[in-house]
Amino acid sequence: MRWVAALLGVALACAVGWAIWSRPAGQRSSPRSGRAAVPGDAARSAERGRLDVPMTADEKERRDYERARAPFMQRLRLALEPSDAEAAVGDDLAELRITVGHPDATSVERLRDIALTLGSADEGFRVITFWTPESGIGKPPRLLAEVTRGPGDRWTTFLR
Repeated sequence: MRWVAALLGVALACAVGWAIWSRPAGQRSSPRSGRAAVPGDAARSAERGRLDVPMTADEKERRDYERARAPFMQRLRLALEPSDAEAAVGDDLAELRITVGHPDATSVERLRDIALTLGSADEGFRVITFWTPESGIGKPPRLLAEVTRGPGDRWTTFLR
């Protein structure tokens, strides 16, 4: 007789669980239950089970610049492939940061010319910085040179 009672208890629990979870997602909660209504894309994301973290204005601006500069950055990375240099946007969106693994006397000038020829000024960069990693763990990279755009689109190189 106990097994019949246990079987009925399990069946009852399954029926209650099915009744709660089988309702459509839109009926599970309402704005009156303490949750705010979610507009547009966020609502679709919430239906998938996760809500994206909102971006700050700076993050949105960086994302937009990255999208707009993607073709230029791809061309620049392809042009830098034969060397051991890597290109990235600096913390400031107006800075093009080039890291050189093994700099020599002419590498900064050659890499500068590549970046300028490909149109870094047209992509909104005002400064191109050249860095090299320091040997040793945890040491910050060392600034080799800075190329700055001045009045009249004149670029000036400052070697460190």
